[in-house]
Amino acid sequence: HALGIQGLATISDIPTTCVHGRFDMVAPIAQVVALQDVLPDLKLHIVREAGHSMREAPMVDAIVKAQSDIADCCGAMPVDCG
Repeated sequence: HALGIQGLATISDIPTTCVHGRFDMVAPIAQVVALQDVLPDLKLHIVREAGHSMREAPMVDAIVKAQSDIADCCGAMPVDCG
């Protein structure tokens, strides 16, 4: 992270969503859990069947769902990429 974990406190008032694969060996889950201490409103979605790749089907599904949830929260319409 450019700000470092403690530097993220400066943006702690910005709603944040994180989708993370349980088997991610590049960014261990402990790092993401540590973000919750600094970003109290962090919405963390752990994808049980995924690692680091965004191309794994369970990860794609979780990212699409998270984007839809964000759009619903903001009152925006999802973009059709089809």
